[in-house]
Amino acid sequence: MDCEQGIGAPLVDGEQEQQTEEPPFGGRRQYKREYMRRWRADAGRHARERSKRKEWYHGRKSREGCQNCGPGASDRGGRVCGFCRLRPSLKTVVRLQICESAPGGYVEVRIPYCGQC
Repeated sequence: MDCEQGIGAPLVDGEQEQQTEEPPFGGRRQYKREYMRRWRADAGRHARERSKRKEWYHGRKSREGCQNCGPGASDRGGRVCGFCRLRPSLKTVVRLQICESAPGGYVEVRIPYCGQC
């Protein structure tokens, strides 16, 4: 029984079709990945970001009303969330704080956390 070679028929000699089209976002994705690698590696941008974070951190500390109490102390003496200062703390989370004297430039700070905010 002879069959005509058409759609869905196997190719002669096991040749496979060459796919010439790329995935729809392949070139753009590669460009964005390379751009972000260059952006993260830029020393000038890194220094600007670091100074901006340091400025923000010190500004926030100076604006804070309760200078003498720690991040988890309340007026009544109980431990409260260090972020919202409303609910009691359930656990402690670790955040990084900028510190010039630390070897990596950052030091870990433990802050009480309520688990909701």
